[in-house]
Amino acid sequence: MKLVRLGVLVACLLPLSACAASDEKPKLDVAATSAPIPAAIEDVYAEMERIVGSRVCETDADCATIPLGQRACGGPSGYMAYSKLIGTDAIVQLEELAKQSAELAHQNNLKNQMMSTCDVMPPAVAACVEQRCKITTARELIRSGTPVNKDDGLIQ
Repeated sequence: MKLVRLGVLVACLLPLSACAASDEKPKLDVAATSAPIPAAIEDVYAEMERIVGSRVCETDADCATIPLGQRACGGPSGYMAYSKLIGTDAIVQLEELAKQSAELAHQNNLKNQMMSTCDVMPPAVAACVEQRCKITTARELIRSGTPVNKDDGLIQ
């Protein structure tokens, strides 16, 4: 008899627990964009590529990187190499577009409830290779004979 009462009690309380669960905070509603977010991100990247151009350089000092997008746990999803020889105005435009790509990626991550491994992506390094700025690593720089020191932030 006690088991029957317990069963009835559970059966009565179960629907109430579902109501309590519906009182949770609503998920963030991401405003709709005029184009799907991934397409908008691709448009931003295409504009960044247009500004960057051919990435012509003479030395490693002519090269830099800029973060692209945003991963679900934060931090950039990648980097783009560019030549500082494009000029200050173009670099400012590039930085604004990079911010825009991060915001669009953030919106896309929220809208699609994206998840990631949350591992930390180290900052990329650009080097002048065959008169073009390219993404590289400290290891590749050392192999090529380019001096690398702690001030570069590449080695600990």
